Amino acid sequence: MKIFEFLRKNLKKEKGDVKVDMDKNMEYYNHAIESNPYDSDAYIHRGLLKIQNDDKDSAMKDFDRAIGLHPDNALAYNNRGLLKSKMNDFNSAMQDYEQAIKLSPDFALAYYNRGILRKTIGDIDGAMKDYDKSIELDPNSADAYCERANIKAVMGDTNGAMNDYDMAIKADSHHALTYCNRGKLKKELGDNKGAMKDYDKSIKLDPDYALTYCNRGNLKSELEDYRGAMIDYDAAIEHDPNDAVAFYCRGILKSNLHDYDAAIADYNKAVELNPSFALAYYNRGIQKYYKNEFSEAIKDFDISIEIAPAAIVYIGRGTLKLKINDKAGALADYDKAIELEPDNALAYGNRAKFYQDMAEFEEDPIKKEELTLKAKADEVKAKSLKR
Repeated sequence: MKIFEFLRKNLKKEKGDVKVDMDKNMEYYNHAIESNPYDSDAYIHRGLLKIQNDDKDSAMKDFDRAIGLHPDNALAYNNRGLLKSKMNDFNSAMQDYEQAIKLSPDFALAYYNRGILRKTIGDIDGAMKDYDKSIELDPNSADAYCERANIKAVMGDTNGAMNDYDMAIKADSHHALTYCNRGKLKKELGDNKGAMKDYDKSIKLDPDYALTYCNRGNLKSELEDYRGAMIDYDAAIEHDPNDAVAFYCRGILKSNLHDYDAAIADYNKAVELNPSFALAYYNRGIQKYYKNEFSEAIKDFDISIEIAPAAIVYIGRGTLKLKINDKAGALADYDKAIELEPDNALAYGNRAKFYQDMAEFEEDPIKKEELTLKAKADEVKAKSLKR
């Protein structure tokens, strides 16, 4: 979505409200091309409109036509790169961005978009260099400041991130995405009041942006404003019915309110929208555990582990296996959790309890002593990790 944020702004600048005037814009460029089939700029702008309409194949033809008419048009390569990025043709998209930069070395937007692509494919250092260059060429690029801030926030440079978010807002006080992201950073830093203010501002500027409603819902849930959180999650889903994260977050809230069936329904939708959503399977498994559906819960934990092995899921599955008297399976899961996270106090604590229970029912004195010693060792380790 971030890759195409500028498209919406671009089109609004051209013709006002995109949602209202999309058809008029298309009619305008269709007429322009009919009047002059050699107008490469008309093909470029019509291609952008077709991206907005999700008409990818036709948009590609327009960009190809523009490049055929004007092989030195950097904007055409840039926009075709955007489309290829959307179609996950990353190698070809990179080539188009590089050609755009080669043709126009001062093309700030091309550096910005290449930075987005580099971030997408995991080249964080390359992305940062591109954002730096984009900002150097266009110091008023709110998009570039915002994206650079996002990376700094993930890298733990909170001061640098906050400064970049502030610069983005200084460059464009109506940049809704920046308010949303700055709000998230403020929440992480414990400034809940500042975070709420930023979320409110973001929604005021862009009432259709689902992510901000979801983030504000998370904050309200933490502040125990459950009714307000539910309203925000509902709004997020209304604005983007394909947002798996919104369903997931609403599922967590419903679980906290002990509405387990409704929570499962939301987790079902989350994994339907995103079959690789490991946390959604894990949390759905927890709801099934609460409903004493242990075997079904284990199936969800199995899927979660297959997608993204995590200590907390192994611990949970170990506990579930004890419920169905699979002692060997439970111990294996606790062992695996410790292997993945050697400093996980909960894993040692659960394994200690497992050894204690086994020792209690062990009749062989030698084995009983061995289990007791293991339990004590794990207890000591768990306590040391909790300090």
